[in-house]
Amino acid sequence: HTQWAPGPGRAMLCCASGRSREARVDARKADELNEDPGMLSRSFTGTLKGDMQHVLQRARSELHETPETFHTAMADLRASVEAHNETVPEDRRVVATDADLLRCLRVRKWDVDRALDLLVVWDHHRSDPSSMLSPIDTAVAVDVLSYGFLEVLPVRDNDGCAVLIVPDASRMEAAMAKYDLTTIARAEVWCMDQLAREEATQVAGVSVIEQLQGLSLGLQMRIMAMPGVMRTTRFVGSVPAGYPMRLGTSLIVDAPCHVTALYSTARPFLSAKLRSRLLWVRSSDVPHDDQVARRFHRQRTLPALLGGPLRYNFGEWLQARYREHVGREWVPANAYSALPTSASDTSLTAYPDLPPLITHAGGRK
Repeated sequence: HTQWAPGPGRAMLCCASGRSREARVDARKADELNEDPGMLSRSFTGTLKGDMQHVLQRARSELHETPETFHTAMADLRASVEAHNETVPEDRRVVATDADLLRCLRVRKWDVDRALDLLVVWDHHRSDPSSMLSPIDTAVAVDVLSYGFLEVLPVRDNDGCAVLIVPDASRMEAAMAKYDLTTIARAEVWCMDQLAREEATQVAGVSVIEQLQGLSLGLQMRIMAMPGVMRTTRFVGSVPAGYPMRLGTSLIVDAPCHVTALYSTARPFLSAKLRSRLLWVRSSDVPHDDQVARRFHRQRTLPALLGGPLRYNFGEWLQARYREHVGREWVPANAYSALPTSASDTSLTAYPDLPPLITHAGGRK
């Protein structure tokens, strides 16, 4: 059972009776935002073992995941895949690992039929050379992401979601000078595949922060014109339909007028669930925005992009993935060519290690 220790804000309330009523109310409000028992503790960093246990416990409860449903559903889905493969041509048969089955079951909340539908679509896209879900070479993915238009935070948000961040949308144009949009999209999917190796990401999902101040109308139109059906809470890049990833919140910062106009046009066609995940803020309002405070602890996990203390070097994450998959050191390039690392600058938050890839029951890649 998780123990909820009183946080600093509450302690200050107990010994600050001399302050004005307004100051006490403000402190209590901030304390409640960052220490709601329905959320994670205010000491949450996204890297501690106790934090992850809390994420998994709550997410499994939401997904109705138990040891019984786990083993039964995995066996049922495997049998369903075999039955499906007997009814389709050989080139349409699903090839999937147990890790693939598990991802689809968690996204579909252990509904075997819906998980099978998702798996069939996902596997079809992975085997299609023209699809953005088609595999990409690690060296290419790292080089694409080295332009710095998409990063991963070294911490999670208050709901336990892994966090992708677009620190500057205009950086994508530099990547587009060398790569086409399909290759860029594949690099983004590769990045999410790495995150999905963590059990906490499978059950809690991924949230996104997008700083859109530098997003030009021309770039937005090119992204929107990409072929293929997509489901997304993002304006820079997307999460393709048929990709097994639970979606958290998309925090949209400093959206230009053409983005808000586009959203106003599309809003009636979006589901209420998708609309509820989009949070619109101005960077100047972040320090006082309750929605931001519910996602990130202001004194611990709020990124520097939003005025918080969290600083990091995403080049370290790319280097670790390159070393793991390619087998040699990556020389930081482009946006990360001259940045300090957490080893040389203690003010930078280091990235936690990712677990090995699971390719089959009891096996590792």
